[in-house]
Amino acid sequence: MTETNDNSLYRERMEAIFQVLSKQGSARVVELQELLGVSDMTVRRCLNAMAADGLIRRFHGGAVFSEDAQSRFSARRYHLNTNIKALLADKAMEFMPENSSVYLDSGTTCFAVARRLAESGRKINVLSDSFKVVHELKSAAAVSATLLGGALCDDMTTLDRPISVEPAAQVALAVCFFSAASFHGEPLPNPLLFGPPPRP
Repeated sequence: MTETNDNSLYRERMEAIFQVLSKQGSARVVELQELLGVSDMTVRRCLNAMAADGLIRRFHGGAVFSEDAQSRFSARRYHLNTNIKALLADKAMEFMPENSSVYLDSGTTCFAVARRLAESGRKINVLSDSFKVVHELKSAAAVSATLLGGALCDDMTTLDRPISVEPAAQVALAVCFFSAASFHGEPLPNPLLFGPPPRP
């Protein structure tokens, strides 16, 4: 396995652990070892790295979710895979015709799309449930950015439905962009994914 693949697998394991802890509040090493199918040493290395970053707190034999972990984890994601996100943002521009309305969710890849859109000078109407996306677009003269309403989410950077769906339902969107934080063989709830579902 290459170093890049090793790093990617390591990040995937850490994210899976983070998801379990954010859902359950705590987990034991044995439980995480079974879930991930790895050695207890691998789990301990991941937990130690996450504790050093302030994402979790360790206890003998396991870990607990840190109260401010969600915002720290979200902030850290903006700096991961930036080259890939930039390439995806460039590709996304091909699907946004001038004078159209688009939806960008609160994911970090959609933030990269917003950044690229702000640089493009293209006249577009953007709807988003992300403070960061709307803030990024506010200085772009050609872009009209609207923050959809809703309840403030735990990550403190997004708004959640159902209120956010109502305004979006009244706009003819040319395209919607949704980010995916990760994919796993077993579905895990992902608190980093927010935003209204696509319109039928």
